[in-house]
Amino acid sequence: WSLDYQPDLRPDALPRIDIAQSTLTGAPTPSMVRANQERRTWSGILSWLPRWRGEHQVRTGLQYQIAPYGQTFDSLGPGDLVARYRSGVPDSVIVYNTPVRTSLEETELALFVQDAWTVANRLTVNAGVRYERHIGSLNAQSAPAGDFVGARTFPEQRGLVTWNTVVPRLAVAYDLSGAGRTVLKASLSQYGQRQGSQLVDQFNPMRQNTEVRTWVDANADRIPQASEIGSGQGALDRGATVRIDPGLRRPTQWEATASVERQLADDFSVALSYFHRNYR
Repeated sequence: WSLDYQPDLRPDALPRIDIAQSTLTGAPTPSMVRANQERRTWSGILSWLPRWRGEHQVRTGLQYQIAPYGQTFDSLGPGDLVARYRSGVPDSVIVYNTPVRTSLEETELALFVQDAWTVANRLTVNAGVRYERHIGSLNAQSAPAGDFVGARTFPEQRGLVTWNTVVPRLAVAYDLSGAGRTVLKASLSQYGQRQGSQLVDQFNPMRQNTEVRTWVDANADRIPQASEIGSGQGALDRGATVRIDPGLRRPTQWEATASVERQLADDFSVALSYFHRNYR
């Protein structure tokens, strides 16, 4: 998707912020103008229906998923900056390290097996286990020079975050009378938290940065020129400052449920259920 400027915006429109009046006029500030996100999933499932001390519905399979993600940060106005005023008087500028081009991807391989075992006509046990291998990586990234930064190139970082998670599932259903009118159900399941692009992007050396610089309007035209802007403090070239804890583990959830369901008529039933979820 893209976040383009309105077609009637003048090419020379300058973003202007008045600090005293809390206003933004002229043009939007440099920001994300385009994002490309995909999620490709392949899966294969095998079912088997054996009979051994009851009836079984065995299902096993695998899933593979790759999710590339990229963002473009840019300024469509005259210069990678925002002019700041104080009640109309030139005050300072915010400079940006645009253009910025980010690229990352996350992959996940999952294997599972489960069995719905009807032990007797009144008891069914559904047990399963799922293994997931999650890998978050940064692709090779590069961006051309801007008004305040040079061209940047960063090598790929494969397996920046790698998690191996095994989660179990167990559910039981019991028919009290054998007629299927009153059923007790209970389950205990663990789930691995789905991860998005924000996880790996925290460690990305390619990111949009800004810093405030002095502005002396020498020619009194109220438009900042390069010769009127002060020197920087090195914030524009600063990448991610977050580091990965070697003991970082994937967040998981435990869910426990219990319910009783009663069929009162052919087309009417009631249920009372309890749910408990614990985030870790």
